[in-house]
Amino acid sequence: MRLASFLAALALAACDSLAVNGPDLVPVAAEVRTAPATATLDARPLRLEVYAWRDFMPIAPQDGQPLIVSARVVATDGGALPAELVATDVWTVRGDRAWRAGTDEQRREPDGRSLEVVAREGPKWGPGERVDVVVALRVPGGGRVLLRAAGVEIARTD
Repeated sequence: MRLASFLAALALAACDSLAVNGPDLVPVAAEVRTAPATATLDARPLRLEVYAWRDFMPIAPQDGQPLIVSARVVATDGGALPAELVATDVWTVRGDRAWRAGTDEQRREPDGRSLEVVAREGPKWGPGERVDVVVALRVPGGGRVLLRAAGVEIARTD
């Protein structure tokens, strides 16, 4: 009986560790850590607008839903982005570790002035913590551009 109790406690501890650390945490690559806040593509200046949050609405688990990050690439001159521009990766960085997410959920504004990517099911990092968010973009001609939004505060919805 003691062995069963010990194994159950060990399994719960592992689950708690996963809930705190989240999925797919990786070391932060130098190019991600040093990504610029702005970039220029075809003479069009680009920047990243980010909103990150955890949901604690009454229907959420007691410890809240996992992190969601919405990142919009916008041209600061108000012009349209190239139609071939595609987000390939999103990193949410906290300290020396990052959550690397896919980019399955992407939307463009009808006027082409922004590209939004949403990453879901992230780590359960606390509301109020600050993270950097980096988006990798595949640009026309096959190149790659990284954009970073630094110090994004994780919001809490109740």
